[in-house]
Amino acid sequence: MTEDFAVQNTEPLALSKMDAERIASLRDGETMLDLPCQAVHVRAEGESLTVGGREVSRGELMKAKRDNVMYTIRDGRLRGLQLFKDDFYKLVPTGGYPALEINGIRMHRTKDILPEQEASMKVDRLNLSPGDVVLDICTGLGYSCQEAAGRGTWVLTLERNWQVIELSKYNPCSTDMFRLAEKGEIGIVIADAIRLVGALPAGRFDAIMHDPPTFSVAGDLYSSGFYEQLRRIIAEDGVLLHYTGQPGSKYRRRDLAGGVSKRLRRAGFEVGREPEVRSLLARPRKIIDRGGV
Repeated sequence: MTEDFAVQNTEPLALSKMDAERIASLRDGETMLDLPCQAVHVRAEGESLTVGGREVSRGELMKAKRDNVMYTIRDGRLRGLQLFKDDFYKLVPTGGYPALEINGIRMHRTKDILPEQEASMKVDRLNLSPGDVVLDICTGLGYSCQEAAGRGTWVLTLERNWQVIELSKYNPCSTDMFRLAEKGEIGIVIADAIRLVGALPAGRFDAIMHDPPTFSVAGDLYSSGFYEQLRRIIAEDGVLLHYTGQPGSKYRRRDLAGGVSKRLRRAGFEVGREPEVRSLLARPRKIIDRGGV
């Protein structure tokens, strides 16, 4: 089942199969449920329930049959939080913040780590200061950009697929991204990063977070030309965090992180590995002026 979502007038609601079953089994009365990123008020009376301001029946909630998709409630019906627009996008439960999946490929690490933990660890590596200007390439569900903005920075975040931003609006754990965007602390731009980065001013960004999809999906985001543009727009004392996946892992007999490191060095960066976050940390290489008299 795929959905076209209408504009919602209530706070986002995202339920796992287990959450739906738990609510359906509640006794009559009122209670507050603690779910990831939200406290949901539930009123139960016989077969009827009101969940976060949405009316639904116990029987409807029991239609949640899949463990690998999040659900919401709209017009009294249980709806999967998934979209099919050129590609297949959905929110999947993790035990923490929901993860984004595109065409069956999960855009977050979820084994032995939660998406919110990974986002916090990545931002930690940037050693941000209040007032820093940050570029976030590949917004996804916004966990990294809202984490960075929450530390007093201004973030420009770029996402190519409007479908991802649309689905994020139904994710309670993406609420901070939109709240901070309304305050002017995050700028959300739906655009192809390859084109837009080339138009950004030189030396503008104190930090860049680059979290591209797999090489097979978005090889242009791993290209030498793109890295040269990142070198152009980063401040001379800036830092770039580039997610590559498991360091040393092979993709079609190629060391992806090793290849990225070489191209970043050719583009003018000094590069080190951050195995805990499966990323490379790169800083602009200082140019020494050896000019004579």
